[in-house]
Amino acid sequence: MISPISGRIGKALVTAGALVGNGEVTQLATVWQIDPIYINLMQSSTDVLKMQDAMRNRKLQSVGQRQAKVTPLIEEGGAYLKSGRLLFSDLTVDPNTGSVTLRAEFSNTDRSHSDARHVRAC
Repeated sequence: MISPISGRIGKALVTAGALVGNGEVTQLATVWQIDPIYINLMQSSTDVLKMQDAMRNRKLQSVGQRQAKVTPLIEEGGAYLKSGRLLFSDLTVDPNTGSVTLRAEFSNTDRSHSDARHVRAC
């Protein structure tokens, strides 16, 4: 079977010779897309409003119409990937945390980064 996306494949979810559903969809493994890389971020609603204001006043670098430039950092402080772009911010605020979910996209054409779990964005 051919995967519809390219990337890195995770561990097998079924073993060789295992019975899978007849006429049912059975997930065999997970393929993680690594170019481009998407990172979901949580930001306080106050910071999101400040960011939107800075974009309106052209105080943030943009990479397209209404798309802010985003640079992910390793927890130790260095840049993790080349800068990317902010794709969207959710319309709702989590009532428990006061935060909004944002999503950013980063090019990874050399596929040198395959794990974005240890980054934060600035």
